[in-house]
Amino acid sequence: MIHNKNNILLVEDNTEHSDLIQRAFKSRKDNMTQILAENVETARNVMSKMQIDLLISDLILPDGKGVDFLKFSEKESKAFPVLIITSQGDEVAAVEAMKLGAMDYIIKSPETIEDLPRISTRVMRDWDNIIRRKKAEEELKSHQDFLEKLVEERTKQLIQSERLAATGRLAASMAHEINNPLQGITTHLEIIKRFLPENFKKIKNYNIVKENVEKIGNIVKQMLDIYRNSSREKSSININNLISKVVSLVENQVRINAIDLKENLDESLPDILGWQQQLHQVILNLLLNAIDNVEQGGVIKVSTSENDKSIIIKVEDNGKGIPHEDIVHIFDAFYSEKKDAGVGLGLFVCNGLVRNHNGEIIVTSEEGKGSTFTIILPKGK
Repeated sequence: MIHNKNNILLVEDNTEHSDLIQRAFKSRKDNMTQILAENVETARNVMSKMQIDLLISDLILPDGKGVDFLKFSEKESKAFPVLIITSQGDEVAAVEAMKLGAMDYIIKSPETIEDLPRISTRVMRDWDNIIRRKKAEEELKSHQDFLEKLVEERTKQLIQSERLAATGRLAASMAHEINNPLQGITTHLEIIKRFLPENFKKIKNYNIVKENVEKIGNIVKQMLDIYRNSSREKSSININNLISKVVSLVENQVRINAIDLKENLDESLPDILGWQQQLHQVILNLLLNAIDNVEQGGVIKVSTSENDKSIIIKVEDNGKGIPHEDIVHIFDAFYSEKKDAGVGLGLFVCNGLVRNHNGEIIVTSEEGKGSTFTIILPKGK
């Protein structure tokens, strides 16, 4: 790098030659400070103590060769250009020096020594250009890697989004098909009940059938609610108040399980426009999942914050976490990590309701350490 004042380390064991070289630099009055070393050991000692901008070295030295400094530069990560000079026209040595990284190789003569300050300036300028080019290439490679990673992530998100949308459309279509005969079954169950005797011994079995039909009806309703256009207009929602109401609903479960439920709500949070019942359902579902996932005495944190464009809601727990293989399916319909309970619609419904608000829901989890569900809702309309 060319500075206002550059340190030039001259490694030359021939006193006559070193005097001539130093006089050549002084006669030019360039902004270059010459430091003299007579051998490799002395030169290395100098390099360990100060920044060197250019090293000019004789090819043959009492305790080594000038090309040894190229290896030292690479090993010690002290990058500087090396200019080899010699009184011998050894082309093989010149090729070796250039292969190892020497910037130039010149034969000592009165003319070349007199021109050495100009050559040194050119070598440092060329070196500076090489360093800048390498830095630019590294930055370009870094940007390229970042963009490739970003494209890969966005592609995965797009595929996931399309897969969820397709699954949702299929689920909604199935729900419509199921809903019609289900309504017929419900109606006929009520008709049948009218004709049952008061002391009907199998009334328990009848009630079991009715309860399960109602469960199917609730599942169908959840699926349809996501894709059915709301007949009501959006209203102004205070997210913090909504969260407080939801928290009050789970206080009993939290107390029974000795769970520490912490709220960290940003009081300056602005209201948003949306469907309050839908967001109520999302937050309640996430809290209930968190309660199911933490051990007795566990911790659940609910927080809100904002940035320039979004309202952010986080539900964190220190529970069992979600297995890595389940993360990619966590928002799929009918997929549940709970092998003994649930139909796998809770998070699927949550994702659909959040998307109704042009938002997104993101999950991060580490098995054995807990999970964080982040809801991002746009500000404004």
